[in-house]
Amino acid sequence: MSEQFRVRPAQSEPAELAGASSRRSNGYYLFIVAMLTLITELAAFEFIVVSPGIPEMATAFRTTNVTWVFTTPLLVAAAVVPLLGKLADIVGKKRVLTGVIAAFLVGSLICATTSHFPMLLVGRGLQAGSIGAAVIVYGLIRDLLPKNLVPLAVGGVGVGTGFGAIVGPVIGGHLLDAYGFRSTFWFLIVYAAVVGAVILALVPESDVRTPQQFDLLSALLLGAGAGLLALSFEGGRFVYLAIFGVLAFVGFLVTLSRRRHPMIPLELLRRPTVYTTLIVAGLLAFTYGGLNGVLIPEMFRSPTVQGSTDPGLAFTGTELSWYWGVPYGVMAMVGGFGSGWLSRRIGPRSAVVAAAVLGCVATAMIATHLVDEPAMVSVAGVVMGLGMGCSVSGAANLLIEAVSPEVQGVAAGFSYTVQGILAGIATAAVGAVPDKFVEKAITANGTYVFFRQVGFRVAYGICAGVFVLALCAALLMKHGRKPATGGISPEPAS
Repeated sequence: MSEQFRVRPAQSEPAELAGASSRRSNGYYLFIVAMLTLITELAAFEFIVVSPGIPEMATAFRTTNVTWVFTTPLLVAAAVVPLLGKLADIVGKKRVLTGVIAAFLVGSLICATTSHFPMLLVGRGLQAGSIGAAVIVYGLIRDLLPKNLVPLAVGGVGVGTGFGAIVGPVIGGHLLDAYGFRSTFWFLIVYAAVVGAVILALVPESDVRTPQQFDLLSALLLGAGAGLLALSFEGGRFVYLAIFGVLAFVGFLVTLSRRRHPMIPLELLRRPTVYTTLIVAGLLAFTYGGLNGVLIPEMFRSPTVQGSTDPGLAFTGTELSWYWGVPYGVMAMVGGFGSGWLSRRIGPRSAVVAAAVLGCVATAMIATHLVDEPAMVSVAGVVMGLGMGCSVSGAANLLIEAVSPEVQGVAAGFSYTVQGILAGIATAAVGAVPDKFVEKAITANGTYVFFRQVGFRVAYGICAGVFVLALCAALLMKHGRKPATGGISPEPAS
């Protein structure tokens, strides 16, 4: 094994629990897992609780660039999450998790109180670290729990996250209708403060440390490249910003080649099993991860204005949560479990093929104007949610089968980074399409300016095309065609 992969092995149990494990009950470990699971919900809540209020934010801040409420945390997270994972290994996982929660609280407070759109984006950037909480949480579970309980605990975190995807839209919708969009940020403040305080007081720190190089320059170049490409879709500066974005990505690759402990070893990226997995996962993230949080609330909550030639469904926040959010969340859980079964019985490639097919069907339904009433919104939510579950689980299993255990964490972290970058670019690029289809309607109460539904249908038509690309890439894959082993088989040849 090359030196850059050599790490200090974890102890069988951390020192704080050594000698006391015989006195600890399963209830104690269940409590730790429950608290850590609750904090991972921040990553989902900062999107699904907030998303119903996107139209109100656009009005309150008088901006047509409201998609940056979602683009900003995705791009910031893509750059900082790998650093958080390494920092947690260097200085302590609980310590870094506490810092992430503190930054989230500050960011949420800014979002809840500011009246300036740029400051809102600053707050969203500070919230982005919570997306990396799962990376730290899985490490804490591995370090703090007896080894025989780790697989069950990891599964429990996954189920809890799926449950959050169901209740999050309901919470966000009800808060929005009753108290306005700022109340969703106050909810996040209370939630993070309570759960964070319990973790700070009662969850022990891991004593496992892994000396590594803190590669700040690579992260900055990666984040700059993604941000510049996303900004290039906002106006006439496309060529210049895109060129500088590409140059930043080139600098990122050069930096990787010169680091002793790089963010991702270049020899991994050269393996067909790795780069094909990243391509498919990235294409799926472009649509599933990057657009539904912005386009769906904008589209289905668009008002029905007298005199409009292309009216919306005018859902309230609560209606959006029940017609779309709940079916989507439930089926995402079903899709996750179902794709695990497919991966085990047929192969993980079948799961991402299913994700691409289901996503193409759902987006084509929207693009062809089939989703024009509440019942059809729920049908589309069922199909899209099922595909989303297949996407997340299938991509994870493909990567597990593609690399050896020694580099699993590094590869998984970079896979998240790729997906986050493409999701962020998607919100800026395809999310800006409705801006090209604006209509004015003059009524007795004044003049209304709003997005026409055809703009959303064009955006989802583009998404359907991306799903077709993902399907083609998945079908061309050479690996993932055999039943998944869970990573216990020898590392596949590159």
